[in-house]
Amino acid sequence: MDDKLEIYTDGSYRDNFDKGAYGFIAIYPPNKELIHAASENGTTNNIMEIKGVLAALEFINEYKLEDEFDVIKIFCDSSYVVNCINAWWEKWETNGFKTAAGPVKNKELLEQVMAEFRKTSSVRISWIKGHDKNIYNNKIDEVVQALTKSP
Repeated sequence: MDDKLEIYTDGSYRDNFDKGAYGFIAIYPPNKELIHAASENGTTNNIMEIKGVLAALEFINEYKLEDEFDVIKIFCDSSYVVNCINAWWEKWETNGFKTAAGPVKNKELLEQVMAEFRKTSSVRISWIKGHDKNIYNNKIDEVVQALTKSP
């Protein structure tokens, strides 16, 4: 088995074009990169951030990457998405997917994320500060930003 796989995700939305994009960059030995990105209209920034993580999880599961790597880490610069998965999900299940402010937003999409996440046993999802010093987080940010800059 190779040592570790790191995946950086991002999502973005621009009102002026009503266009969003999401994607991920996978970093694996020996210093290789794989980038996946897509765009769509009529969305939100949070949906694009969620879809970035979902795409990464689907990639891990489709290619059975847990069989290939000892450690798999997904890094996401959306504290909303990371908290949905790591902190709030179990409470939402217990409360019938209701929060103090009303029903959980993006529930159906988050259910897809959790279904993919639960297929894994060693994947960890962590928050990373966006627009900071991490070259891979900045690189996927540039990719998704470029996809939102034209109609």
